Amino acid sequence: MRLGTLRQNRLRETFGRWPLRVRLAAAGAVIVAAVVAVVLVLRANALRGLHDIGDPFDVAAFSKVEVPDERNAFVEYSQAARMDTRLSGGQKVYDQLDAALQGDWSKVPEPIRAWLEANRPALAVWRQGTEKPDALYHTPAEATVETLLPVTQDVRMFAQLALLEGSRLEAEGDMRGAWGWYRAALRSSRHVTRHGFLIERLIGASIHRMVAERLLRWGADPRVDAPLLREALGQVVAIDAMTPPNSYALKLEYLVLSRVLDDPDLPSKMRMLGVRRQRSPIEGWAPWLARGEERSRALARNEPERSKRVLKLIVANWLAYCDIHKERSPKVVDETLLLFEPDSSAPPAARALPPAEVVRWYESTIYARAMFDDSSWRKNSQASIDRERTLQAELVRFLTDQLDRRNRASQAAPDRSAPVGPRPERLPSVGK
Repeated sequence: MRLGTLRQNRLRETFGRWPLRVRLAAAGAVIVAAVVAVVLVLRANALRGLHDIGDPFDVAAFSKVEVPDERNAFVEYSQAARMDTRLSGGQKVYDQLDAALQGDWSKVPEPIRAWLEANRPALAVWRQGTEKPDALYHTPAEATVETLLPVTQDVRMFAQLALLEGSRLEAEGDMRGAWGWYRAALRSSRHVTRHGFLIERLIGASIHRMVAERLLRWGADPRVDAPLLREALGQVVAIDAMTPPNSYALKLEYLVLSRVLDDPDLPSKMRMLGVRRQRSPIEGWAPWLARGEERSRALARNEPERSKRVLKLIVANWLAYCDIHKERSPKVVDETLLLFEPDSSAPPAARALPPAEVVRWYESTIYARAMFDDSSWRKNSQASIDRERTLQAELVRFLTDQLDRRNRASQAAPDRSAPVGPRPERLPSVGK
């Protein structure tokens, strides 16, 4: 016991004779070693209880998507995009365009008419594409956070041009010709959703809204006879069958987020997602210390592996029920992530952890939280899709009702000279 005490005293005396700079460096080294030891211990236990369920769907099979050019609408859509002329004139002209899409041709201002005329060659190419049975812009295998979608944005512009051309033909009394353009625009709304990202699904919903509201006006016009209305009703139903399940866009988003988390340059990829790194209070006067603290925190939590596993659990829960009508799906038990309470019908991956445990792990992540926190994209996008489905059902009911009226009017008065009832009020907008 005395020997140990003597040794300690000698160490203190020796340490006391060292220069102050050396003593500070030694103390710092001891602190760093202790911090590293703590971080390594935390990292070794960071994933205990958080199992890796693997990809929540067959990624290899999902990524094998091929659409030959003769079936791919995006071949013509891309050609048309290289030919188009942009609408100029500022916000005032765009406000006029919104009104023109649902109004009478006689009230369309000259700049918008000139824009339509300038784009007739490109519009003809675009319409050829709308007749194709499928559409593929980017394959799942090549989808990343850096993937851009300019042609998809142009498809919405061409749909607006198609509605204007239909309005012009209506003014001339060519109701069948107008329907041909509305049909083309409606098909394009399904094309952009076929193998698209979530944003493309929403662009498709926006185009669908514009066309549906125009068809409400067109279908109420007494110049549209029963055979044409019957044809339109059948096509509206058939075209809607091209709509992909909600799970497709979610799977594609999962691939993109997974590739972000796998990227060696993770911070820059997070910035591409619009995620801003939270600044530490000490960053202003000791940036090196803030960076060290940030890296230590990520290391101790075994990031980004923790975020990867949590992302898989979240998406597995969504995929279990996202294609089921909301009235038949289980209740949502978390308003942040919109997680469902899984039942026995859910795949094992969706039942790997209870939703409350998934949320607890999610709140402990760094990158997963940065991707989802303060973001209502999932909730807002689902609301837009739900509105599209509601609008589609209303459109089918309306056309069916108008067809019944015409049939009854035909039986009562063979000349069918009487009007077929009032025009409907506009349905709520899905959003632009």
